[in-house]
Amino acid sequence: MNTQGAETVVRATHGRPWMAGVRSSLTWVIAVVLTAVVTWWAASVTFARPTEETEMVEPQTVTVADATVDRSLSVGVTVAREVATIATNLLSGVVTQASSESPVSEGEVVYTVGNVPVVAVQGSAPFYRELTVGTSGADVATVQAALQRLGYLAGAPDGRFGEATAGALRALQRDLGAPVTGAAGLGQFLAVPTLPSAITVGADIFQGALLSGGEDAVRGSTGDPEFRVTLSPDRFQQIPAEASFRVFFNEDQWDAVVSGSTVDENQNIILELSAPDGGEVCGDRCGDLPSGELTTLRGEAVIAAPQSGPAIAAAAIRSSSEGSPYVVLSSGERVDVVVRASQGGVAVVDGLAIGDVVVLPEGADPADGSSEGSSGESVE
Repeated sequence: MNTQGAETVVRATHGRPWMAGVRSSLTWVIAVVLTAVVTWWAASVTFARPTEETEMVEPQTVTVADATVDRSLSVGVTVAREVATIATNLLSGVVTQASSESPVSEGEVVYTVGNVPVVAVQGSAPFYRELTVGTSGADVATVQAALQRLGYLAGAPDGRFGEATAGALRALQRDLGAPVTGAAGLGQFLAVPTLPSAITVGADIFQGALLSGGEDAVRGSTGDPEFRVTLSPDRFQQIPAEASFRVFFNEDQWDAVVSGSTVDENQNIILELSAPDGGEVCGDRCGDLPSGELTTLRGEAVIAAPQSGPAIAAAAIRSSSEGSPYVVLSSGERVDVVVRASQGGVAVVDGLAIGDVVVLPEGADPADGSSEGSSGESVE
C-alpha cells in the first residue's frame, strides 16, 4: 500500500481551506440572482400596462330636454272594407307586363297587352267604347279630366272629343310608349273610383297570360274603410271612456276617437273609431291602405293626459335599495327624481332642469326604454 500517495491526496484537499468558502459563496450568489429574476418576472406580469381592451371607457350621458309624454296601451286596429271587381279587361292578347305596385296613381300603367298599356284614370262609370274625334259624353269628360290633372290638356272638360283632346292623348301615348293614335281604344283605360288607390290585378292577368276579354282587370275597395278595436272585457276596463287613439300606418300617425261600440258573441267589446272631426280616420290617405278586406294596423289607446316638462331617456333612471328613483349627474351628484310619465323610452320627471347632463348606468342603452333598476313605467 502506498501510504505516501494517500497522504499527498489528503493534504491536497485539506491544504486549501478557502475552497469550501468559495463554493458556499457561489451557491449564495446564484440563489440571490434567481430570486431577483423570479421577483422581476412576477412584478412585470402583475403590474403590466393594461391593453387597449382593458382601458376605462367613458360613461354614456344624456341631456335633459323639454318633452311631452302620455301614457298609452298598445292595441290592434282592424280596417274592414268591401272589396269587389271595379274594372273588366276588354283587350285580347298576351300580357307582356303586369304591375305589382300598390297603390296605383292616375296615369299609371296597370298591365300591358301586347304593346298596348292599360292606364288607370279616376272615374265612376266604366268605359264601353272607343273614344275618338267627334264622340262626346261622360266617358269623354272622364278622359279629359284625367288628361287635365296629368298636365296634358288645358281648359275645363266639356265632354266633346276635339283636336285638343286628341293632341293631349297623343302626348300621353308617346310618354307611355304606346301606339300614338290620338284615340282611346276600347279597353285602354280603366275607370277606378278613387285614385291613388290600392288595387289588385285580377288573378287571370299575369305576365304571359293569354286574354280573350271579360277577365277581372282589377279589384279594389268599394266602400269607406271602417276602423275598429276589439277588446276583451278585462282589457276594456283599462281604457277610460275619454281615451283617444292613435293609429299607425307606414310613416303616418292618425288621431282617432270612439264613435260607437258593439258587443260580439264572445262578449268582446268592439270600438268603432273615427277622426276627431267625424271623418275617416285615414283622411286623404285612405287610398294608400292595402286592398284586402281586412287589414290590421298598430294602434295606441291614450289613457292618461299628456305630461310636459324635463325629460330624459328612461334607461337613465336608477332605483335605490328602497325602490326610490334617482339619477346621477355628470358631476357625480345623485339627484332624487319623481317620474310623472314614461312612454316609448322617454320619461318626464320632476327634480331635474333642462340642460342637466345625466350619466347612464353601465350597459344601459339610451334608445331602450328600460334598464336594470329603472323605475320608469313600462306600458304594453
